[in-house]
Amino acid sequence: MDSRQVRPSETVAGRSWLNNFAPTDQELAARLADSLDIWDHTDALHRLQAFLRDKLNETDFDFPAVVVPIRSQEDLGELPSGHSSHIAYETFEPGMDIPVLAGSEADVGAALRDIVAMSEGKLLPPDTPLSELKAQRVKSILLVTDYSGSGTQALRFAENFRRNRTIGSWMSYHRISIRVITFATSAAQDSPLLKTPWLALSALATARSASSAPWTPATRNAIIRLCEKYSIEQSRYPALGYKQSFGLYATNMRVPNNLPQILLRDDPNWFGLFPDRSMRDSFYSELRDYHAHQTLEKALADVGALDLAMELQRSTRPLRATRAIATLQLVDYGMDPDEVDQLLDLPPETRELLRASLISMGFVDNDGRVTREGRQELRDFRRRSTVGVSGARSSKPPIEYVPTQLR
Repeated sequence: MDSRQVRPSETVAGRSWLNNFAPTDQELAARLADSLDIWDHTDALHRLQAFLRDKLNETDFDFPAVVVPIRSQEDLGELPSGHSSHIAYETFEPGMDIPVLAGSEADVGAALRDIVAMSEGKLLPPDTPLSELKAQRVKSILLVTDYSGSGTQALRFAENFRRNRTIGSWMSYHRISIRVITFATSAAQDSPLLKTPWLALSALATARSASSAPWTPATRNAIIRLCEKYSIEQSRYPALGYKQSFGLYATNMRVPNNLPQILLRDDPNWFGLFPDRSMRDSFYSELRDYHAHQTLEKALADVGALDLAMELQRSTRPLRATRAIATLQLVDYGMDPDEVDQLLDLPPETRELLRASLISMGFVDNDGRVTREGRQELRDFRRRSTVGVSGARSSKPPIEYVPTQLR
């Protein structure tokens, strides 16, 4: 029996969507659909919970901390008279009721409630008043979301807290910090979250986009032309998605607005794969999650380890030590160890030997998580690496990724 996973273009909805295109364009359209990265929504939330639960027993974060689901500015209500911008605890309360027709912030809020309940006072709920934050000497404000595409919404929400004079004063004396925690985010170098010195970022997964898809430059340009060719001006969705960011990430319950228009558009003349950002029931029943195949080198490049990817490419039979470093890199970025095993493409006995070696050296614990010593080994490797296309020292990873509870 063929155990290969169904691809998005092979679902009933996918085949209907392909009929929108001329026969000569259908192969390219299928390539676009099959490059999507679709996560199980519940699994993403569980991983966020596991991440926070792990941090309660580590020293990476400062506690006590208040946790708040990230909301859009539109959800904060009208600005009171005399205010030009929202300010946390002044123009809105971070723990305000979530609307009945809420977005993903409701799911994130429910996930946070369970973690707060078992944190033994290390995490405070969103409705904790500012006076109580002072009394408890809170050291961190953790702003949590399941997905941050361009980073604009997360940054604006964080600015609402920094704009509060009390919190701003605490920050100036380094008594409190603000951190955005997201399950997935874009790895784009120009993300505002990466350029803001007073804001820390923790992400569990890279949100795939056209810039990180496993396409050649020629294929990427052809797919962009395809998206522009079949887009219409009347749509509220830009041809290449919100701010032309051309995302390829979704969950089976939440479809972001930065996917290209031809995936989201739905009108009498067009069958949308995700009509108006919704997941079709038929699509969900056939394909609850999907991750396009990629090579080990591509996976490393996607998470910012271009120097290590190039090291692997220089030999058709990479050294075992290089594969070990690659394993540490990908697991530390939150990739499931089973996925890493598939990318390594090693015989079972060799995989077991590699795992045993990493554990014996203290780089990975018995649960498969990268240890502090393992992260130090990664840092040492990157310092030693001076390879690049032109011999220049390669840049550090674009996002501070941290390990999650892995299966």
